[in-house]
Amino acid sequence: MIGIAVGGGVAYQLARAMDMASLKNFVPIHVAVDTKAVLGELDAHPELWGKIPYRATLKGTPHAGMQDIWFHYADPRRYAPGDLHAMTYEHIPVWYPSIKAIPSVRKIVFDLMCEVEGETIGLVMATKIKPGFGIDRHIDQGWHCQYHDKFYIPLQADANAIFGCERHGVTEEIETRPGEVWLMDNRHPHWVRNDSARDRLMLIVCIHTDKFNDFHERSN
Repeated sequence: MIGIAVGGGVAYQLARAMDMASLKNFVPIHVAVDTKAVLGELDAHPELWGKIPYRATLKGTPHAGMQDIWFHYADPRRYAPGDLHAMTYEHIPVWYPSIKAIPSVRKIVFDLMCEVEGETIGLVMATKIKPGFGIDRHIDQGWHCQYHDKFYIPLQADANAIFGCERHGVTEEIETRPGEVWLMDNRHPHWVRNDSARDRLMLIVCIHTDKFNDFHERSN
């Protein structure tokens, strides 16, 4: 398992980079994200967590152990409340009002778009998992996950906050650290377990790009 950095010395960083490069199911994106501003904005607006509760409350959902904030996705005015299945079909996403309270997310998204040669933006959301909770093993389905790559940016993540994926019989679990960026093929089984002492906060940014086609060809 790839562990979270402690100390951050040069030798450790080199060893971690070698471990990251050996992963089969996760792709590290070699860019550092400054998380300070977005964490401050999230701390100032706790009322946004769970304001759109559908992912956590649908019957049988794997996401019952988390809360989220939606920043960019299908226009909710076009769908029946809570119809997440319909939202997975082809659509043109829009920004949600929450982005006005957490504007630092936009800079992170557009900087990442440039880094990964993105063409369009899909789902953008933040997730919060309290200690002792997680996201159950599941796969994502539908047009959205076929069309977009899903990037994960840890905003707050301590040791023992586990992110796992199984692909072609290979199971990997990693501990991410704040400011990193990871790509994972969410069409394969994946899960989260927060056994740390603090909330695990993650920014998820879905982008359509052809830059990682080789990785996805190995996924199929």
